[in-house]
Amino acid sequence: MSNQNPIFSWLKKKPTTQTNENSNKNIPDEILNKLVSICKRENIPLSNDQLAELYVLHSDYQEIINHLLKAKQLRIDINFQYFRDLYQNGIEVSHFFEVQALLQNSEVAPKIDEMKMLAESKLPPEKIAIAYKMGDKAKLNIPLKKLVELAPKFDVEKAMRLLVTAKNMETELSVDVFFDLFPKTNEVEKVIYNFLLSKKAKFNFSINDITEIVNQNVDCEQLTRLLYKYKNAGIALSEGEVKKLTLTNSNALSIINDYATFSEDGFSLNDIQEFYNQNINIRKHIDIFRNLRNLDNSLKINELTEFLKLENKLDNIIRAFQYSQQNDLKINLLELRKLASANVDLDKLTNSLLRLKTKGEFFTITELSTKANPADLEKFINGLIALKNGDSTISLKEILSHYNISTKDLEKMAKTIKMTYQNHIGIEVKDILKHHFEGGNIENVVNGLIYAKTERITLSLQTALELDSATYDVEKVVKNVMNVKIVDIAPVNVVTQDEIPLMLKVKATLKPNIDKYLRGLNEEIATAKINEALIAAVASYGNRNVALENLDKISFFAKEKIFQDKSFREQSAYEILTISILDVLVGKDPYAENRDKEHNIRKTLSEFEKKFLEMELRIKELETKMREWEN
Repeated sequence: MSNQNPIFSWLKKKPTTQTNENSNKNIPDEILNKLVSICKRENIPLSNDQLAELYVLHSDYQEIINHLLKAKQLRIDINFQYFRDLYQNGIEVSHFFEVQALLQNSEVAPKIDEMKMLAESKLPPEKIAIAYKMGDKAKLNIPLKKLVELAPKFDVEKAMRLLVTAKNMETELSVDVFFDLFPKTNEVEKVIYNFLLSKKAKFNFSINDITEIVNQNVDCEQLTRLLYKYKNAGIALSEGEVKKLTLTNSNALSIINDYATFSEDGFSLNDIQEFYNQNINIRKHIDIFRNLRNLDNSLKINELTEFLKLENKLDNIIRAFQYSQQNDLKINLLELRKLASANVDLDKLTNSLLRLKTKGEFFTITELSTKANPADLEKFINGLIALKNGDSTISLKEILSHYNISTKDLEKMAKTIKMTYQNHIGIEVKDILKHHFEGGNIENVVNGLIYAKTERITLSLQTALELDSATYDVEKVVKNVMNVKIVDIAPVNVVTQDEIPLMLKVKATLKPNIDKYLRGLNEEIATAKINEALIAAVASYGNRNVALENLDKISFFAKEKIFQDKSFREQSAYEILTISILDVLVGKDPYAENRDKEHNIRKTLSEFEKKFLEMELRIKELETKMREWEN
């Protein structure tokens, strides 16, 4: 064997050292002779001194002989430095020879420390050598040391085959990348196999992508075959999508398979993944999802799955949606689902919306939902229709923007409007709304108007509204107005022309005036006016006797006097129909006592005068007698 083979180049790096003069002294002659004899017989070019030094380095002469014969057998070029280095480095020579023989044709020779490492590893030299030669031939430049390190962990022959294949396919799987895989995964072979498979299928997965996927226990081969199959079918998935899916979802293969099946229905990979995240069996419910997507392809997966909770109402929802589409009601499926979940009768609701639309008023469900909860929505719409029926000129949008109307408000007003129609009461919707939202009871107003009309009592709307605002029961007021009121007036004290006091017991018949019920002069003022008129009437007649004889005329005079008072008539809440004097109590003559006193005084004076005259006559008689006595 020529020393030019590069595998032995390391032997030439040192000059041959001089043989120790004392080497022969350290080897028995008998052993030396045996060694020399073998070398001569086998034509091994070693001198006696070299044999002696080898013996010093490796004291088992029999092994030295075996090594020499083995080297000869393996056609290894034998020289002193070669054996000396082997013995000095403690290499197991026979094992080393096997590797050396296997690597003889390699273009790049391993280093001595690598050979030593291999020899000491006790690894099968054949596999190492074959792998090394494969790498050498493919110009992979893999150090023998790397193969020795790899061998306990991986089949080196298989590793070389994979690396050679990767190089031939012009992938980025370099030697360094290959060896860097071992700390990252326990499935290196699977990673590389699937990496090469993905490259063959013309996918752009990196080696790191495949490593991560394999580490997730995904059947990467099946994944690649599925992707290849669907790619050829025109169903493409990006490597990023697939990687993200496989790393985040244990159902990746099933998801991809379902995606390929249902992508034509408009479902994306994310859609299918969302189904799996929600534990929804898409194959079981695909017909429902297809129907819904056909109606509205903007529905998201979480929105679609919500419909499954209302599967028994789905036909109603779809029917209502189609009806909405036909009549341009602009109700979407999500709004209908929400309404159906609130147990709303969708058929009635959509019919009501259409009726409202035909009245020239269009509202979306979103707009109406801010005013009423789903359960009351139909009632709310019917209330709006009632308002529109009451007055076709009003704008419901303006009303809703101006008033915070509830369903209860609308129901009450709808009932009121119906009552006005049935009873032909002329009251405008705007007045109903205004009064209601000012805190009034519009039903009270309408009931009063209806009763007044029935009883043919004239009652204006304004008066009815004012009565309600003043918390009167309008119907009760109307009933009161229907009946005249007989009033017992407090005793009226009058004086005749002859100054005789009379006390009159009077009863008056009053008729309430409903238009002046609130602001008109009340009953107390009316009775005061009667009192005043009676006083004037009695005073205009003669003395007591004349007055007592003409009581009816006095009553009529008093009534006429009140009627002639236009100001009172216009302001009074009551019309005075009759004034009746029931009884008269004549009072004492205020001058009678004086006259009696005067009479008594005159009588007394008269008596005094009579006595005085009598005394004068007596005195005259006495004077006459005295003169007579004197005389």
